[in-house]
Amino acid sequence: MQKEFFGDVIDAMYQNTPKLLIHIQHFLSANCFGDTYTRNGLNLAEREFLAFVILAAQGGCKPQLKSHIQANYVVGNSKKMLLEAVTQICHGLDIPAA
Repeated sequence: MQKEFFGDVIDAMYQNTPKLLIHIQHFLSANCFGDTYTRNGLNLAEREFLAFVILAAQGGCKPQLKSHIQANYVVGNSKKMLLEAVTQICHGLDIPAA
């Protein structure tokens, strides 16, 4: 599923990860995609949208956020949908008007 969403970058990530750290890549693949994405209850589009929203709201996750934007497009979520979510996150920040 990871390769379906993110393409060849997954193979490159595994090839470029130092042997000392490869267990972390395996953990992320198994936990994030093997476990989370195979549970019942939500479809792939819903799961990917929630991953995007959580990363966007958390902040400081730009590389992961960029990857999950791509994955959202792969599963059929629209740019408009993602922008509306970011707008709602910004409203929740209580940023004073300029």
